[in-house]
Amino acid sequence: MQEILSALLTVCTNIIVLCSVPFIWWLVKWKKEVSFFEWVGLYTPKLKANWWVVGIYVIAYATEYLFDWGMFMPEADRAIFDAKAVADAPSAGICAIVASFIVNVFANGFCEEVFFRGFLTKRMISKLGFWPGVIAPSALFAVTHSILWLIAGFDISIIAHLVMFSQILVGGMLLAYLNERICNGSMIPSFLVHGLGNFFSF
Repeated sequence: MQEILSALLTVCTNIIVLCSVPFIWWLVKWKKEVSFFEWVGLYTPKLKANWWVVGIYVIAYATEYLFDWGMFMPEADRAIFDAKAVADAPSAGICAIVASFIVNVFANGFCEEVFFRGFLTKRMISKLGFWPGVIAPSALFAVTHSILWLIAGFDISIIAHLVMFSQILVGGMLLAYLNERICNGSMIPSFLVHGLGNFFSF
């Protein structure tokens, strides 16, 4: 039960950290023009492609989790990543599985998608055009992960940071393209793919 309470606290923290900025921005500039949910893309997706295109796309994104990006890293870095994976792995039991689901789907999947795809990507596409508006937030998404590793005190090489950056950049771009070009701007698909992908990888 303690694991579930901890997971719920993580969700609340991420909502405050990642969702408050978009909400305040909308409140100040867009409140009179559009609802917050529509503004960040929290609405039912409508496919702009055949269902099999989406299936292939989801499989392509899933390879991000299956592909061993660590093979591009020095041995010492791989050992650090492996040790972290073991430390992060949920303990046995239903409470651990529920806690892992809550953290991965809601704290990470939902909150990160609201901020990076629902807020930043949409704003940047409108200002910079499609590809710059997809690449810039995806790069920031990747850099943020490296910064979190540095803050946590993990001593990994520049090569490991570059490999991790490349993987997360590609993943972020795939998620943004899925939302904006395949699913009529809804961020629900990226939220589900990101959150469930994280959960099943754990």
